[in-house]
Amino acid sequence: MYSAKPEAADDSDDQNVINPDNEQFSDYNMDDVEQGPIHGGRGREKELWAAYNTVNRKFAEVVVQCFNEGDLVWIHGFHLLILPSYLTRRIPMAKVGIFLHTPFPSSEIFRTLWCREDLLRGMLNADQVGFHLFEYARHFLTCCRRLLGLNYGMMPDACGGHTLAIDTNGRHVVVTSIHAGIEPPVLDQILSHKATMVEASSIRNRFHGKTIFCAIDRLESLKGIPLKLLGIELFLRRCPEWIGKIVLIQIGISAFERGDDYTRTKNEVAELVNRINETWPGTVLFEECQESSMRLQQRMPLMRAADVVLVTPIRDGLNLIPLVRASVCFFGVCSLFISFSDCPILVGIYSCPQRCADIQREVRRKKTRSLYFVRVCQLHAGYARSPSCEPVEDFGDC
Repeated sequence: MYSAKPEAADDSDDQNVINPDNEQFSDYNMDDVEQGPIHGGRGREKELWAAYNTVNRKFAEVVVQCFNEGDLVWIHGFHLLILPSYLTRRIPMAKVGIFLHTPFPSSEIFRTLWCREDLLRGMLNADQVGFHLFEYARHFLTCCRRLLGLNYGMMPDACGGHTLAIDTNGRHVVVTSIHAGIEPPVLDQILSHKATMVEASSIRNRFHGKTIFCAIDRLESLKGIPLKLLGIELFLRRCPEWIGKIVLIQIGISAFERGDDYTRTKNEVAELVNRINETWPGTVLFEECQESSMRLQQRMPLMRAADVVLVTPIRDGLNLIPLVRASVCFFGVCSLFISFSDCPILVGIYSCPQRCADIQREVRRKKTRSLYFVRVCQLHAGYARSPSCEPVEDFGDC
């Protein structure tokens, strides 16, 4: 029979659980946001947060020294998220904007940061917050609503229209999605330069008779270089008829600021390159260089000489290489562009309809997955006025 009175042993257990002075209970009674090693209150996290504040403060001092009334301050990157807070204290009349070149995480991820509110309030001290995609802007808006309890919506602007903004402390912070692009006239000028054509011809002659793959990536894990190399390795194992007929020119941009991530990625890439070249000599040509030595003028000859451009980031805020490559194609060079950013998709951009049709038939024969071909029908100033897209049915897994 059920008894409402617990036994003595149960009384003892209950006392152990509900007694505030009990050591076992104190482990679970802590406020989960108390400053501690996990939340940055002490140890390494505290040092990193102090360094982050110091860097932002130093930037603020320089901006204040150079500021003149009427100037617009435009901040770039996640490295300076709290800089608007320092600026509004010193020069409250300044118009401040901040733009993030990287993806903004969802609220479920961002809420795990112990300094989440400080970062959000720092960004909200700007007059405008910009992102590459609305997806990232939506994550930011959701974080502000869920973590700070702020409202957002379409607010009337000075031009008589409406703009997306967050209401905070009696002021509206505009949130925008700004899509960056390229300058086709500048690219055309570089492509038509004699030095570019000579260098491109030299690369073609060096690998005469081979299909040239090229890739330019920073040496960090999210850029997907190891996955790209594994893909090349798998491709050659599955299609042995291509052995000795292709070469991958992989340019790695040094990313010393990434610390251990850079070191691990560099070592993994070197190991994979050595393994592939031991099996099929001369298949991969890997070269690491500084970003200053791989500017647009140095990239264009390689992009022009290549038959295939590989862009394989696991996650990326913005990558202009596809647009630059498209500009090279529109300049009159038949080529192929492959991207694995979100899913395996192959995109071919051709000025020759017959070549496009030939590759379509080859793809159907090989049962390549998720193909989309773009045939350029009319070109003007680097833009395709009326491209026709011919989707190829999804063949499922290869």
